[in-house]
Amino acid sequence: SKASFWIDPEEFIKEVADEIEELNGRPSTSDRCRKAYQDYLTKPSTALKAALKKAYEAIPEHNRQYVLRDMDAKSGPIRQIIYGDSGK
Repeated sequence: SKASFWIDPEEFIKEVADEIEELNGRPSTSDRCRKAYQDYLTKPSTALKAALKKAYEAIPEHNRQYVLRDMDAKSGPIRQIIYGDSGK
């Protein structure tokens, strides 16, 4: 009768929306963030940094560390660009 959750309801809604996008063959927030990251690495600019930040922050918080699919680096390279920290 009692339930406890470690994910904020808003973050859970983001995750469900991501799943719906993937099920419909559309890019997830992680896909869009990886693209924004590659775009920034190809041609760094203030506008692309802002787009990367927006894409990164759209990912459900509990999934952000997996965005680059690198368990060692986690989202450190992206966080370094956006916030100036590694985020490990």
